[in-house]
Amino acid sequence: MSKIQSLQAERENMIASLNDLANHARAYYSTPVQSAGGGDSYTGYRIPTRMQNNGVASFSATSTSTRVFFTATSVRNSESMIRVTLGDSNTPLFDWTFLGEFEE
Repeated sequence: MSKIQSLQAERENMIASLNDLANHARAYYSTPVQSAGGGDSYTGYRIPTRMQNNGVASFSATSTSTRVFFTATSVRNSESMIRVTLGDSNTPLFDWTFLGEFEE
């Protein structure tokens, strides 16, 4: 596999994982507080330990009541990252930023 193909595969893996994390955060948002959810808020959202690293990237998140800011960092090159924002629970991820080897 060429370096370009390898980078593309890594990037696609990270994007897929970020979409999985967004779905997890949306579920948290829509779950009542009494059931360990956010009750229509992202406040308190945390990535589960099992989803913090997939072997290709490590993932982190910070949240406010209305947004989750995700960062995926390549385990191969810590300067290669993808940052993205989740807003309303019914909207797609936005403000995609590709850094390092993933820059477009």
